[in-house]
Amino acid sequence: MFDNYPDILSPTEACEVLRIGENALYDLLRTGKLKALKNGRNWLIPKEAAIKYVMQESGMEPKSQKELVEPFVGASKQPKAKKTKLSK
Repeated sequence: MFDNYPDILSPTEACEVLRIGENALYDLLRTGKLKALKNGRNWLIPKEAAIKYVMQESGMEPKSQKELVEPFVGASKQPKAKKTKLSK
């Protein structure tokens, strides 16, 4: 998906990757919806954070741990084997 981009994106690269404008990007950064590091005046945006944001917003990735675990609850229960009588 983002193979041609470096592991750490600049705001300009992040706008390009996410196909959004600068104001929208800075809103995501300010609200914490897009995880990033601010180093002085510069934002450092991990490529993985951009991927995770896209996946969550598209509904392709669970937003919480509970959503991740729920489908598997009870999945490990195996049906009991039927008892059979052995003839001698």
